[in-house]
Amino acid sequence: MSVRKLPLWKSLVEDLITEGVEHGKVYDAARFEEALSCKRGTREFGLAVHEIKMELERHGFYLQGHAIREGSLTIIPPEKHISIAKASERRNQKNRRRAIALLGATDRELLPKKIKPFHEKILMRLQIKQLIEHRAGRIHGYLQKKAPKLLEIRA
Repeated sequence: MSVRKLPLWKSLVEDLITEGVEHGKVYDAARFEEALSCKRGTREFGLAVHEIKMELERHGFYLQGHAIREGSLTIIPPEKHISIAKASERRNQKNRRRAIALLGATDRELLPKKIKPFHEKILMRLQIKQLIEHRAGRIHGYLQKKAPKLLEIRA
C-alpha cells in the first residue's frame, strides 16, 4: 500500500506537473476521480477540481471543461489566456456594479447600528475600486507617454 499525501488535489497537481503538463492535453475525469477518491457528482470532487484549476493557473496553465458533464478537462493554449482574463474582468466589473447598486439603494435607516459602519465601509471601498478601474486606462496612457519605465514588468 502506498502512502498518499494530503490534500489529495495537491498531490494530483504535483503528479500532473511531474509528468509534464502540455497545452492541448486532454485529461479524462476518471483519472481525477481515482486520484481524489471521490465521484464526479460530489461536492468534494467539484471543490477539489476548482483547487486544481487555481493551482495550475499559478503555473501558467488553464484547465478548461466540466468534468461532471463532459467527462474531460483540457489544458487550453496560451493564446486563449487573454480572452479568459478579459471575461473574468468583465464578470468582476459587473458584480461590483451590482454590489454598489444594492448597497447604495439599501435604506440605511433599516440597518442595525452595528452594521451601518460596515455597510458604509464596503460601499466606499467598492466605489473607490470602481473609480480606479475606470481611470486605469487613462492613467496607463499617460504613463506610457511620460514615464514608460514605470510600466516595465520586472521579473
